[in-house]
Amino acid sequence: MPPFNQFKIAVSALLSRSSEQRREVRIDVAVVIEPTSSGQKDVVVRLTREDDAQFLYAARISEDNYGSLRKEQGLGQHWHEFSNFPAMFSGLIEKCASTPEKSDQPKRWMQLTELPKELNGQSSLKMEILQTTEVKPVILLALSFVAATDAQIKDYLTSKLTNLKQKLSLLDKDKKLQLTAAKETIEHLNEKLKTQEVDSNERISALQKEKETALTKVGELERERELLEREVNEKCSECDDLQYEKEQYLKEIDELKSCLLAEKELNRRLQEELDVERSKEEESAARLGDELDGLKVELRKKNLLCINQQREISRLIQLEKDLKHDLKLQEGETQKGVEIIQKMMRRERAAKSEKIRAENDQVSLRDEKLKSMEGEYEAVKADLALVRADLEKLQSENKQLIEKCTVLSTEKEDLSASLRAKNKALADLYHSSRQATALAISPLGPYPIAVHNVSPSYRPVLGLHNPTAATSPPTMLLHHDPVSPISLRGTSTTPSGPIIRPPNRPNV
Repeated sequence: MPPFNQFKIAVSALLSRSSEQRREVRIDVAVVIEPTSSGQKDVVVRLTREDDAQFLYAARISEDNYGSLRKEQGLGQHWHEFSNFPAMFSGLIEKCASTPEKSDQPKRWMQLTELPKELNGQSSLKMEILQTTEVKPVILLALSFVAATDAQIKDYLTSKLTNLKQKLSLLDKDKKLQLTAAKETIEHLNEKLKTQEVDSNERISALQKEKETALTKVGELERERELLEREVNEKCSECDDLQYEKEQYLKEIDELKSCLLAEKELNRRLQEELDVERSKEEESAARLGDELDGLKVELRKKNLLCINQQREISRLIQLEKDLKHDLKLQEGETQKGVEIIQKMMRRERAAKSEKIRAENDQVSLRDEKLKSMEGEYEAVKADLALVRADLEKLQSENKQLIEKCTVLSTEKEDLSASLRAKNKALADLYHSSRQATALAISPLGPYPIAVHNVSPSYRPVLGLHNPTAATSPPTMLLHHDPVSPISLRGTSTTPSGPIIRPPNRPNV
């Protein structure tokens, strides 16, 4: 037989007695193996109750009667060996104790039935372990138990009392040990509590000092906050004023922009009209040039001097073109100077006053040079007039040629007068549009805007020989002034950039 440990478990069972109705009770089932005098070992199963000391039943199963028990109840192959009985029985009892009330598994339970007393007056008990099926409950195992005698009950109670005393003594020892450990723990905790109390008092005093310091700092911060709030309110009021001024300036800028757009539209229309008139005048000039070429051919045939004079006229015309080209280059360089001045205004506005004085000196020098250049130009025109006078004297030899030259001169004067009038109107228009542009791009602020008039020495240059030569309007230049942020000047003032010198006047 393999070794088997002692087994004991409490399980619910249905108890049926003749004097009582069936009721559910709590039964303690103990399985032990006891040796016999013959050297064999019997399996003893005892049933007891905690609430009834007289309830003691025992069933002894030996190896000899186990075979008949197995055959009578039809136990399976697992129950074939007697050595397997204690373990199989213990497992069956555990399943009875562990099967829940509500479960899908088959329910197992224990049922105890008290049998009638025998002749010797000893009562017996039948234990049945049942399992539910779909048809009816099935008995898995049935054992008969015999009630213990008074001496056996007394021995059982004595052994139980002895066990209880031993357990009680062990519990007393454990309680004493736990009490001693608890006292030591309490003493240690008391010492720790005293130490923590001292530390807490020191910490409280330190925190009290920190609190007083913090309250002092809070008062100072509160005063600083009030000062900052007043400053913020003042700044907010200043911001509101600045915002109002900004809105006013923006409104003025919008108005100036609308005026500038209207001026630009008018300028565009005048430019279109000027282009149309210029094309017509170019056609007239081409026609007059053709007629003049015919006259030149006739005059060349008549007199060699007329040919030389005509060559001189061509050379003067080329000189006029060169002068126009130089003026265009001067305008381009002036425009570059405008861009350079605008960049210098953004970068070096604070340190510009001395440099501007020097540049103004250069501008005055340039004005003088431009005046001398215009004087030379007028001299060239005078020379050209003398040449034309000589040409008219030569043309007087032929009446027909004189009449044609007279007609051509009259047409040329009319064209020159119309060009001068348009030139003046275009210059006035450019002057007004540049003033509006300067007002629109002026920075916001309490600074005045100074507007400088166009230099009176400037006047548009008309063509010497070609009466339809286009004239360029004066170019407005943004010039930095230490008093006012923006000044408007004509092309005669270029603070920075090279000074354009007129070409040497050829000898006539």
